[in-house]
Amino acid sequence: MEDFDIASAWESTEASGSPEAIREKSEKQKESYKKAQAQIQKAQKDEKKAKQDNNELFNILTRFIQNPYYEKLVPRLTELLTIALPSRPIIGMLALIYPDAAYHVLVSIGQWERIHTLKTLHRYDEPWDFQESTLHESIRQWMSIWIDAFDKYGITDNSSLIMQKRFFSMIENSESIILASITEFVWFFFTSRNIIISKSITESYARFILKNIRTTLQKSLNNHPDKDIIIEESTSDIELFGLK
Repeated sequence: MEDFDIASAWESTEASGSPEAIREKSEKQKESYKKAQAQIQKAQKDEKKAKQDNNELFNILTRFIQNPYYEKLVPRLTELLTIALPSRPIIGMLALIYPDAAYHVLVSIGQWERIHTLKTLHRYDEPWDFQESTLHESIRQWMSIWIDAFDKYGITDNSSLIMQKRFFSMIENSESIILASITEFVWFFFTSRNIIISKSITESYARFILKNIRTTLQKSLNNHPDKDIIIEESTSDIELFGLK
C-alpha cells in the first residue's frame, strides 16, 4: 500500500510539474490576483467619479430647465443626453452661459474667484455687429476663461477616466452633433450680450474649442497612469435622466 501511495504521489507530481515549477506557478497566480484586485479597486473609484458627475449634472439641469431664459437650449441638451454624452462636457458647455455650472467648473479647477467676470459681463444697449478687434474686454475675457476652464475641467484628478475615453471616442464618431451643440451655446452667449454674429463665425469658434479639447484629452489619456483600466458601465447618462 505504501509503495502504491508513493508511486501515485510521484506520478501526480510528474503530471503537474516539479515542486519548483508548482511554486513558480503559484507565485504568478498570486501576482495576477493582486493586479486584478488593484484594477478592480481603480475601476470602482472611477465609477464613483462618474456617478458624482452625473449627480452634479442632474442638480444643475433641474434648475436650468426651469428658467425660461434658457428655453431655446433645452432641445439641444436633450439631444446631448440622448446620445449619452458624458456629464462633464455638458456641464462645460453650460458653464459659458449659466452661473451655477460656471461656478462648479471653476471650483473644480481651483479658479472659483474668476466667476466675478461672468457676473460683470457687458451687454450692448443696441444690437452690435460682431467685430473681434473691438469686442468689449469683459466679453473677450470671459470667453478666454471659459475656453480654458472647459479644457481643464474634463481632465482634472476627480474626473472619470472612462468618461474621458468615451468623450474622446464621441468626438471622433459624433463630432457633428457635439460641434453643433458648442456652436449653439456660443451663439446664445453672444446674442445674450446683444451681439449680432453669424453662425459661420460662431462655428469657427466652436471648431477651435473642440480641437483644443480633443488635443488635451488625447494627451491626458496617453499619459494617464491608469489608462489601461476597463470599466463595465452599468448606468449611462441617458438612463439616469429617464430618456431610455
